[in-house]
Amino acid sequence: MNIIFSIYPKFFRTLSLPELAGVARDCGLDAVNLVVRDGYWCEPATLGRDTRKFVRFMKAEGLSVLFATAGWSLEDIEKNPGMLDILAENDIREFRLAYFPAASGETLPSLEVARGAMEKIAGHCARRGVRAIYQVHHTMLVSSASAAWQLVRGLPASAVGIELDPGNQSFEGFEDWEKSVSLLGDYLRAFGIKDTMPVRDESLRGTPAKGWSRQWCPASEGVVNWHEVVRPLVRRRWAGTFVFMPFYHEDDMRRQAAVLKQEVAYVRGVVAAETKSDK
Repeated sequence: MNIIFSIYPKFFRTLSLPELAGVARDCGLDAVNLVVRDGYWCEPATLGRDTRKFVRFMKAEGLSVLFATAGWSLEDIEKNPGMLDILAENDIREFRLAYFPAASGETLPSLEVARGAMEKIAGHCARRGVRAIYQVHHTMLVSSASAAWQLVRGLPASAVGIELDPGNQSFEGFEDWEKSVSLLGDYLRAFGIKDTMPVRDESLRGTPAKGWSRQWCPASEGVVNWHEVVRPLVRRRWAGTFVFMPFYHEDDMRRQAAVLKQEVAYVRGVVAAETKSDK
């Protein structure tokens, strides 16, 4: 089994590259996602230059950059397929796609359109030796493993893959993890690592929500049973990326980093415990 512990550093955007690398190393991470977005270390308008700079710097700091959080749609890729070449040239072989929005009417026609887009995306990626990853997400069209399977079924797993997300799926899309891992097989390439907890919200009293809402929290405190997530991965000797998404203290970088360090240690402990139990 080969799990890469990486981070989607969305809420660390105010840090310099040396500061970001320092946080990642201190937290016990192996890698840092390349975030392609205006206002971050790699901006779309200067993708080639910024990608090279980011990757070289992180490698010099002992950190890998194997996964890009790019949010590209089929239209983006068709308009500028050279973006995929830039990733490949810098040994970034996987990137996260844009989300397919929820259907405004019937769901099946929207799924068929999304499937058609994935077929075209797979062709572009196969020609360039990279893999497009679709992340399941609540409120979007594809929020579960079963829906994701329909998106990629029969396409080359070398060109497209799926990222499950237990935190997102606690809002919408939860399915048994053993079933999900078995269903997706080689398409399962990544997990978003974040969690939620139900909280009482007095403003929702008397509404259909009955006073309940959810808030983000570290994996050690939320509703997800991470042992059940990891167990089928250990049995299958899974290789892929755990993308940590620390959404819990976004206004306090120091506290955010401290809790992230604890969260990484917790998840590593879960992996170690399940690996030991499997022997």
